[in-house]
Amino acid sequence: PLSISIQQHQPSTSSALHSAFQFQFQPQSMAAMKIALLAVAAMAVLLGTASAVTYNVGDQGGWTLSTDYSSWVSGKKFNVGDEIVFKYSTPTHDVVEVSKAGYDSCSIDGAINTLASGNDVITLNATGTRYFICGVPNHCSPTAAASMKVVINVASGNDVITLNATGTRYFICGVPSHCSPTAAASMKVVIDVASGSSSPSSPMPAAGPGASNSPPAPPSNAATSVGATAGFGLVALLAAGLMA
Repeated sequence: PLSISIQQHQPSTSSALHSAFQFQFQPQSMAAMKIALLAVAAMAVLLGTASAVTYNVGDQGGWTLSTDYSSWVSGKKFNVGDEIVFKYSTPTHDVVEVSKAGYDSCSIDGAINTLASGNDVITLNATGTRYFICGVPNHCSPTAAASMKVVINVASGNDVITLNATGTRYFICGVPSHCSPTAAASMKVVIDVASGSSSPSSPMPAAGPGASNSPPAPPSNAATSVGATAGFGLVALLAAGLMA
């Protein structure tokens, strides 16, 4: 099967990253394959302006003693390529990346990295879990809710969905105001899944002189279709040009 990956980012500070979808299709002809590959190229053009998300840790409050960072993290999805920024007063605070054991005990022993600029930008360049605390004594507490410690879980940024049954499936972005019932440019898409298993019936034996058992000509239109409410008109136009 051909896999098509669709990924979108919201290029704004402290904003949730949109979901990414990877759709798998079964093209039934060379023309269908060409159109599917063309769709990939068109999607890349449409989504080419995507960028990573920058999160200010603690939002307006920054990196301080008064913020519950477990609540701040709740509901956020960090992906590879995103950035987190620690803003704070120096030398009142600092940022220390530690292991899980160091995070749980608020210990800087064996620290992975220590930052103290007051405006520390960290790129999340790999999947996994990262742990940060303030290394100033008594600023990180193993038990207090308002403690200078934060856990960042970094995901790959790709949600893979296998279209394993025929029918129509509907997807939207769950971030408030990103999906509109009426606007053309809205983060929602409809995927119509065909069976992909049909094939022309075997030809009947030839009868009479000059008869031929040549197989029927392949269908002229594609068996692969992608329906979307916004952004995919370019795919249809390019496909029509290819089939002309």
